[in-house]
Amino acid sequence: MKRFQDVLVIGLALFAMFFGAGNLIFPPYIGLISGDKWFISLIGFLLTGIGLPLIGIIVMSKNDGKFENFAGKVGTNFSKGLGIIIMLAIGPLLAIPRTECYNL
Repeated sequence: MKRFQDVLVIGLALFAMFFGAGNLIFPPYIGLISGDKWFISLIGFLLTGIGLPLIGIIVMSKNDGKFENFAGKVGTNFSKGLGIIIMLAIGPLLAIPRTECYNL
């Protein structure tokens, strides 16, 4: 049985990982620009901003938190290749170029 402290720490860690400025600023902006069609944009945000990360957490918890258990069902080479692509996408291809500083 999980202790309350473990559940609290894991819950706060997940909150810190997934809640950012995009979840604070983006929904009101989408509502503003969507006008009277705000409900459709709300459903889209709930599916993509909440639903997909939640599905990811559930899937990885069902696979003991190991990517190899998840992607390895297709094949070992696929698992390694997809892992490399994901790490490249997270770091050098997307995050690092966004943080480039221009000092003049």
